[in-house]
This record gives sequence, C-alpha cells and structure tokens, in this order.
Amino acid sequence: MNQPRKTAVGDLLLAAGALIGAGLLFWGASELPPPRFEPLGSAALPRILGVCITVLALIIAAGAALGGKRHSIQEPDAASDEVAAADASDLSAARPLQTIAVLAALIVYVAALDVFRVPFVLATTILMAALGAFLGVARLRTAITIGITGVLLALAIQFVFERYLYVTIG
Repeated sequence: MNQPRKTAVGDLLLAAGALIGAGLLFWGASELPPPRFEPLGSAALPRILGVCITVLALIIAAGAALGGKRHSIQEPDAASDEVAAADASDLSAARPLQTIAVLAALIVYVAALDVFRVPFVLATTILMAALGAFLGVARLRTAITIGITGVLLALAIQFVFERYLYVTIG
C-alpha cells in the first residue's frame, strides 16, 4: 500500500473513531437529567462537544476521501518519492518526542488550571505557545501569530462559557 493510501486509511480510521466518540457523548448526554434552573442544562456541553467532534471528523473523512482519489489518479515521479521518503523518515524520528512533549504540556496545563489556579486566559496562551514551539515553529512571525491566536481563543472560550453556559472559568 502506498503512502497516500495509508494516510487516507489512517485519516478515515481516525474519523470513524471520533464519530464513535461523538456518538458516545450524545448517548451520555441523553441520559442526563433535564435542566431545572439553568437555561441549557448539564447536557449542553457534551452535546456541543459532540457536534464539534462530528463536524471535524467529517472534514477529516472528506479530506481523506478526496485526497485518496486525487493521489490514486496521479502517478508520482521518482524524485517526489525520494523527497517524500526523506520527509517521512525525518518526521517519524521526531514524532515520539513531539508526542511526549505535547502530552506533558497538556498535563501541566490541566495541573496549572486545577491545582495552581492559574487564570484560564494566561494558561491557555502559554499552552498554545508551548505547542507551537514543540511542533516546530521556527519563525518569529509564526510564533507571534500562535500567541495572538492563543489569547483570542482563550478569550472566546471564556466568553462562551461565561455568557452562554453560565460557568466561570479561571
């Protein structure tokens, strides 16, 4: 099996797993009691997450389906095969360390929020900057963009939680 086909199959398996996870969220949310005092109820967040996971899984599945067809039509030349093999070997050597670094950053992030009570916007911004650094951001402009995106993402999440879900975070 060639590399584009392996990637497409992996993406389809990831999408299927995400859809199963979203289905479990919807099933779990259906068993929660209806809201009594709050406008959305305790099932609102699992349903919102389920919809987000479903949309993202469908995007991944569509990309895999369209990408797989595109790659099966084209015949790659030998030079592009050599470049792709070199890139794949470089990535495979770096991925375990990146995976461990990302997992450690997420654990530190949760601990910072829960144990040390670091404000949500600050912790989320630092997490986004750390993830950008771990995943190989080499340019100052990209690092600044990731930092600004982290601040905006944290503020947007905090706004949605406080305004619509009536949950104060950080």
